Amino acid sequence: MTTAPIVVGALGRSRTARIDAVGAISFDDAGWVLRWWVGADDRWRDPAAEAAVRQRRVRAAPVAETRLRVPGGDAVQVVSSAGERLVVEVRNESPAPFVVAFDVGPGPGGAVRSIEVEDAVVVVDGLAAIELPRAPLRWTAGPDAGTRWEAVVEGGAETGPVRPAVDRAGGAGVALLFPVAHRASVTATVPLEPTRRVERTSRSLPDPDAIARGWRSQLDVGLRVELPDPAWQELLDAARATLLLLAGPGRRLTPEAVAALEDWGHDREALAGWARLGWRERRRARRRGALRSGELERLRRAASPVGTWPKGPAPFLVALRAVLARDAVPGSVEVLGELPREWLGGPLSVRHAPTRAGVVSYTVRWHGARPALLWECDPGVELRAPGLDRSWSTREPRGEALLSPSGEA
Repeated sequence: MTTAPIVVGALGRSRTARIDAVGAISFDDAGWVLRWWVGADDRWRDPAAEAAVRQRRVRAAPVAETRLRVPGGDAVQVVSSAGERLVVEVRNESPAPFVVAFDVGPGPGGAVRSIEVEDAVVVVDGLAAIELPRAPLRWTAGPDAGTRWEAVVEGGAETGPVRPAVDRAGGAGVALLFPVAHRASVTATVPLEPTRRVERTSRSLPDPDAIARGWRSQLDVGLRVELPDPAWQELLDAARATLLLLAGPGRRLTPEAVAALEDWGHDREALAGWARLGWRERRRARRRGALRSGELERLRRAASPVGTWPKGPAPFLVALRAVLARDAVPGSVEVLGELPREWLGGPLSVRHAPTRAGVVSYTVRWHGARPALLWECDPGVELRAPGLDRSWSTREPRGEALLSPSGEA
């Protein structure tokens, strides 16, 4: 099964990039795709045809790291976003220099009629598409990626200024080659707001690790959750970050995505999403039925190793939120209706969960096999925790209780 791509972008920007399992970069509003190839001292490598390709997120953030094995180490592509730019860095983590080729051409179902390189800026169909670090060492053009790959591998790439590639049928493409020394890197950027102006920036770019750390503060804006299992926590953080990117200005969301934004306390994005829904879609978004047994675990297993789903993160987030805190009968909130096996015995914390009955916060600590629940709610909320103790409930606005899974005092 094809892995759903990692979505990378910046909050407040309508444009996002999609990074597939081998590091190819595409956009919903562009017919072109940016691929990368690496020429080491033994041979050229196309990540799409190599087995030794690994991919991960950096700190569960929308920062995609794709590793390609080369002699003695890895070629590492890292895609992140810095303000108005997508940042594409290729690092040489091997003991010998290599050459990286940035290949620009039509994506599946897309078309590219012209490509020019002006002052180290790649202009695709009249729009500034990619800012290169400098003019390429060598280059080649051709009507399809296979033709360009063959020219690169066989040493047919040219030197000197890049001539315009034009194809009225929509097949224009170029491969641009850059040497990368041992332990060095080469970086290209893509504007997140397409423009016809060709501009070069001298501004320094933040480190991808710093970008990933910055996402932590963005996730703390809404509902704050600390799960007992690190793998669950990473999946949650990746899902929330992706949802926020998909809720960019002017983007139309599914009813489930709007519901997930509301459930997780992202009020600004939820309000904008509600405004774009029709009345039938609003009815769907308001539905909050009981979670089917095993549904959360099914959705967790459906996630890719990099925290993506074919239908997006909203179903997982809605299901997880229903386990953490769910409106039951009017005035009653059910927390931890079921407890995933990986959570047993570990500390769990939920802060400022918005519900129809009021705001709910709680923490679970364990004393052997018995969970201790500490809670704080708005006045008038009835709290239940059937996954911890089916017999327990309270209307106290705050307190703590040592519960028993058997329902015994």
